[in-house]
Amino acid sequence: GSGETLLLNPLGAFLLKAVSEKPMSIDELVQHAASFFRTTVDEELIQMVATSLYTFKAKGLVVSIAS
Repeated sequence: GSGETLLLNPLGAFLLKAVSEKPMSIDELVQHAASFFRTTVDEELIQMVATSLYTFKAKGLVVSIAS
């Protein structure tokens, strides 16, 4: 609807699906992604998750909720 196209890589698709099913913190998403992709939690993964969420928020695809 925005007129913008968003191409998702596998991590982006995974994250968008994950948050649509259940609200999660960034830490929870990082752990969930590491488990799903069978990788370790490191600074690169943390940054990739944070950047993806920032992009989703900027495009109006997700909202932050306070706990």
